[in-house]
Amino acid sequence: RRYDDSLSLQENVGYSHIPEIQKLVNGAQDRLMQFTMEHVPTGTAILDIGCGTGLFLQRFKEKNYHLYGIDLNNSFLNKAEQFLPKAHLFRGNYVTTFRAPRKFNMICSFSVTMYIEPSRMKLFFDKIYDDLNPGGYVFIQYSQAMKFVDLLYPDLTYIKYSPRRIDNIVSKRFIVVKHEHFFDGRKVGWFDDKHYYFPDGTNMRLDTLENSFLLILQKPFNGS
Repeated sequence: RRYDDSLSLQENVGYSHIPEIQKLVNGAQDRLMQFTMEHVPTGTAILDIGCGTGLFLQRFKEKNYHLYGIDLNNSFLNKAEQFLPKAHLFRGNYVTTFRAPRKFNMICSFSVTMYIEPSRMKLFFDKIYDDLNPGGYVFIQYSQAMKFVDLLYPDLTYIKYSPRRIDNIVSKRFIVVKHEHFFDGRKVGWFDDKHYYFPDGTNMRLDTLENSFLLILQKPFNGS
């Protein structure tokens, strides 16, 4: 879709400004910021996969990091460039077309794994591994499976991954620093049956940021 000037940067990438959702967005940004400032040395490079309008990269605008982003949406990238003139932004598919110009000390991604086909999920994490410096971190927010049927991938336009499936992929190469519900810290196996509803009072919609998992990985220092 194209950038809509009648909407905010946040609304263009699918996050409402209603108070309950805004609190979640702020909390996700704050958690990313806190982790980065504590674990990623200043002066190093950060890559945001699916950076969109630069919503999350903007939190680092005044910090001493080299900012990189990649997204498929050219109109979103054009808008991000207006707010992040010093960032290096690329248009393309991270898994198939992106050739990293350098190694990164952190790679982050928000609400992107839902668009990655199950057959390419291992390739996704293999590429992240290759694009990281030894000791570098991965910080990913993703939509987790919430029903048994989600394990069968009934909707390939909005894939909800099983935390256990993700664990089976990443634990072979990375150190798993944290893998838990993003907002309440719960551990989940195959799917999360204690899900939240979108705050519209209907108890029908599950497409809320509150239904998301946090995955933090580290590339071993002896990784090449």
